[in-house]
Amino acid sequence: MPHNQDMQPGLLITVFKVCHATEAEYCIEPSQYRCRSHVAFGSVHGFTLIEILVVMVMLAVMAGVVAYNMSGSLQAAKIRGASKDMVAALRQTRSQAVVKHNEQQLVIDVENKTYQYPGKEKPVALPEGMEIKVYAAASEVPSDKKAGFRFFSDGSSTGGRITLIYEDRFWRINVAWLTGEIRLFRDTEIDDA
Repeated sequence: MPHNQDMQPGLLITVFKVCHATEAEYCIEPSQYRCRSHVAFGSVHGFTLIEILVVMVMLAVMAGVVAYNMSGSLQAAKIRGASKDMVAALRQTRSQAVVKHNEQQLVIDVENKTYQYPGKEKPVALPEGMEIKVYAAASEVPSDKKAGFRFFSDGSSTGGRITLIYEDRFWRINVAWLTGEIRLFRDTEIDDA
């Protein structure tokens, strides 16, 4: 085979080509091909160390942004969960008053950030870093540290409001005095903060 002028010098490989032939003949002919050398600087394929480092830095920044956004979601979930637990405790206290035909009370310890309701032996603690504000009837505030909500056998209550605050978010729980209805509002649903 003649030398090809277009090919660069490199490794000489002998390849045997198998031709399609009839049963009687077998066509095996050697061919010579020159392989190009991939050592030249312009023809190397792959990534440089700098390119890999740039991609790694970009991935690290993106992971940091995602982690920061998730922490905001976690704090929102924490206050939402604590608010819903408090609403459930208030509703259970009201239900116990109606079912047992007897007054029932939920007591909130503002200083220790705990609350206790009928059927629960130990006080329930609010998540760390959460603040609580209570607006209750004067008869249900025995001291500056404690306040409560009393529910009666007809479902009514002494009424009031609880505000749970965590950093810049808050949820408000309203307890209607006439009906004893308990409603939960997010910070976006309240006009006056």
